Amino acid sequence: MNPKSYLRPGIFFIAAIGLSLGLLACPSQKSGESPPHPPTQTQKIASPAPVPPPAAPAPSPAAAQMPSSAASAPTEAPPSSAPGSDQAKQELSASFKHFMELKSFQAKSDATSDQGTLISNTIDFLAPDSYHLQSSVKLAQDMGDKREFIIIGANSYVKTGEAPWEKFPMDMGSIVKNFRDQKMLDSIQKDAEVSYVGTDTLDGKPVKVFNYTIKNVLGLAVTSHCKAWISVSDNLPLKIEVDGEYAKIKSHMVILYSKFNEPLEIKAPM
Repeated sequence: MNPKSYLRPGIFFIAAIGLSLGLLACPSQKSGESPPHPPTQTQKIASPAPVPPPAAPAPSPAAAQMPSSAASAPTEAPPSSAPGSDQAKQELSASFKHFMELKSFQAKSDATSDQGTLISNTIDFLAPDSYHLQSSVKLAQDMGDKREFIIIGANSYVKTGEAPWEKFPMDMGSIVKNFRDQKMLDSIQKDAEVSYVGTDTLDGKPVKVFNYTIKNVLGLAVTSHCKAWISVSDNLPLKIEVDGEYAKIKSHMVILYSKFNEPLEIKAPM
C-alpha cells in the first residue's frame, strides 16, 4: 500500500480537513500536553453536556430566516465593536474557546479551488482524538473518488470507494491534531484582524457576524479571509466561510457546524 496514493489531492486536501476540524476545533489542553486519557479503539459519549451561556451580550438579532444561500442584511456594528476593535477580537476568541471545549460535533464542508478541485467533507469529532471523515474529492483532470477515514488516537483506517477497510500505514492523527493545536486560538487572539459586522439570522437562529483574517497559521504560508456566524443563544459557531490562497492556488470553503455535544460513537472498523 502506498500512503501517498491516499493523499493524492495533496496540501489542499489536508488544508480542507484542517479548516473543518481545526480552525475552531482545538483541544483545551496546551500544545504538547497529553490528551485527558489514552486513546482507545472505541470512544463514546453517552449524553449531551450542558452548554454555557454566551461569553458576552449580543446585539438584538434581525428576525429573518437564512437558508445557506440567503440571509437578511446584517445590522450596523455598534461603536464598541468597530472593525479591528479589541472587543470584537475578544468576543470571537471567546466563541472559539467555547467551541474547543465541546465533547463532540459534526462539520460539513464544501471547498473549491481555481484549479478545478472540489472537496466535500463530513467530519464527526469525538473528544479527545477520534474522527470519522467521509470525503468526496474531484480533481479537474479526473472523475474524482470517495474515501472514508476513521482515526482513533494513533490508529488510522481508510476505505476507498466500495473496497473493504484497510489499516492506514500513516499516523493521520498526528497530522490532524496539528490543526487543533492551541496555536490556532493564539493566532486569533494575537495576530488576527477581526471586525464585527452586525447581527443576522441563520436558519432562523439569531447570530452575530464577524470578519477576520489570519496569516501563516502553524507556519504555513497561507492567508485566510474568514466570515463567522456565531449563535447568540450559546455562543457557538454555526457557519464559517473561508477564502484563502496557498502556493498561488485560491480556494473557497463553506463549513457548517452542528450536533454539538450530541451522543456519538466512533469505532475501529476492523
